[in-house]
Order: sequence, then C-alpha cells, then structure tokens
Amino acid sequence: MFEVFLERANHLSAARKLVADDADYTSALALLAVHSAISWNDAVSMRLVGNVVKGEDHMRAVVLLEKQCASRKMNRDGFKHLRN
Repeated sequence: MFEVFLERANHLSAARKLVADDADYTSALALLAVHSAISWNDAVSMRLVGNVVKGEDHMRAVVLLEKQCASRKMNRDGFKHLRN
C-alpha cells in the first residue's frame, strides 16, 4: 500500500510542476500541492506504522508523523530518497 500512496504523491507532484508557471492554473496548483503533501504523508505513515490517519484534520496527521519520526530518531531529511 505504501507504493500506491508514493506513486500518487509523485504523480500529483509532477502535475503540480507542469502547471506551476501558468497563471491560469493557480487554483489547480494549490489543490495539487495540498493533495501531493497529503499523499506523501500517507506514504510515510504507511511505511512507518502500516496505516494512515483518516479524517479531515490534516494538522493531526502532520503532528502524528512528526511523533513517528521523532520516536525513530529521524529528522525531516530522512525521506529525500523517496522523491523522484
């Protein structure tokens, strides 16, 4: 399941890069950035603990991910190898 979330994050991020310089797509750019970040968070959570946070409170997901990383003594640079 990790691979599904990672692939989704990569696709959304690639689409974000395609529209980044086009003023006609600013709303789409924002949505793609948010959903890419959510998918990245889901991928990392799936890899670390085997599940994802459900619900609308995205900050809760961020806080839980920070706790998961801290408990494993991982900093924010620990996931650079996942990026394309």
